[in-house]
Amino acid sequence: MLPGWILSNIDVIALLTVGMIAERHFVGRITTFSNAIAINLLFLRLPNLNWALDWYANLGILLGIWGLGSYVLQRTDSAGSHHMPGWYYALSWAYSSIVVAMIAAAPQNINHWLCNAIP
Repeated sequence: MLPGWILSNIDVIALLTVGMIAERHFVGRITTFSNAIAINLLFLRLPNLNWALDWYANLGILLGIWGLGSYVLQRTDSAGSHHMPGWYYALSWAYSSIVVAMIAAAPQNINHWLCNAIP
């Protein structure tokens, strides 16, 4: 039997695993989507979520949905590429598996610190 903390966070762990598998040399659209969902599921469990974390989670959902839509529709640019604008990938680094995993390691502590630092 798996430890209780793994079972209670299996959804977040599964989504982070998908993100890590999909991540190669950059944070892709599918990784951004799965990690944004993971961070939102994690934050749903926190009481009194700080507004900065709420904004972080909401931005991730918007980027993730846009990236997933682009991936599903295989939107191409004038050069025939299936890539998003450069700024999309720059913002997506905030939702890389390593960043989300570090947040997932201590979400209560981060939230508590932010509530005291940024009321």
